[in-house]
Amino acid sequence: MSAKDTARLPPRHETEPDEKGIKIVTEYRRGKNKELIKVTSRVQVSKEDVRVSKRVLERKEWKRFGRHKDKSDKADMITFLGGEPFVLEMKQRSTNYYVEDDTEVKRRREQISKSVVKCKFCGESGHWTLKCPKRKPGESTTRPTSGEIRPVGRGNDGPGGKYVPMHKRIGAVASKTIKDRDYHSLRVTNISEDATEDDLRDLFRRCGDITRVFLARDRQTGKSRGFAFVSYQRAEDAEHAIDMLNGYGYDNLILHVEKAKPREPKKDDDKPGSGGRSNFKHKY
Repeated sequence: MSAKDTARLPPRHETEPDEKGIKIVTEYRRGKNKELIKVTSRVQVSKEDVRVSKRVLERKEWKRFGRHKDKSDKADMITFLGGEPFVLEMKQRSTNYYVEDDTEVKRRREQISKSVVKCKFCGESGHWTLKCPKRKPGESTTRPTSGEIRPVGRGNDGPGGKYVPMHKRIGAVASKTIKDRDYHSLRVTNISEDATEDDLRDLFRRCGDITRVFLARDRQTGKSRGFAFVSYQRAEDAEHAIDMLNGYGYDNLILHVEKAKPREPKKDDDKPGSGGRSNFKHKY
C-alpha cells in the first residue's frame, strides 16, 4: 500500500472500555481492488497486578558496567543458538521380508470363512449372504417367514390416510425421558462469576448421581451470569440437594436452590418433526 492510499484512509478510532472492560476498535484498510474496508473489533481489556521484589526493581535501574558497559539493552532481547550442528542418521529398514505362498494364504482364508461366515438366508456356512446360491436375484437377504408380510408403512396412517406421529400409533410406548429429566432438575441462583461447571458438579455430586450441569455464561466475557441448572437421575437426590444446599454459603455468596419450573408447551411441540421439546425455561 502506498503512502498516498494510507494518508487518505480515515483515522483509527478507539472507544473507552465499558463496565465489562470491552472496547471497540475501528480501523480502515484497502482491499485488492482498492475498495475501502471497515474493520471493527471488540477487545477485552484486563488489568493484572504483579508483585515484584523491591530488589529486582533496583537492579533494573543499575547502569551497565564491565565489558557490557557500551552494549545496548536490545542485546538482551536476542536469542542465540549455540553448539555444533547435529546430523540425525536414520537406520534403513531391512528389505528381506518373509513372503508366504499364495496357495497357503488362500487355503487359510477358506478355512476361516467356513468356520466364521454363516449365511443369513439359508443358514449354511461357507459363503456370504449376498452370494447365497439359493437366493434369487432381487430377493431379500433375510429368510422369509411363514407369516404374512405386511408392506412397510401399512398401519401407520390414520383414518383418511392422515399421518399419525410415532408416539400416538398403536402399540407405541411413550418416552418419559424428557419429562423425568425436567422433573429432577434444579435451578441454582446467586452463583459467583468465577464459578465453573466443574465446581458445581463437585458441589452437587455429594447428593446423588448428576446427569447434566448447565451454567449460563456471558457471550462477551465468558463469565458466569449468576444462575445454573443441575439435573439428577432420581427425584429423591434432587430433594436432598435442595435440603442440603439451599442457603449454603459458597464463594462468599448464599446459594438459592429450587426446582426448575417447566414452561407451558407450545402449539407446535406435537407437530411431526418437532422431536419433542423440553419444558425447561432455559436452553441446553
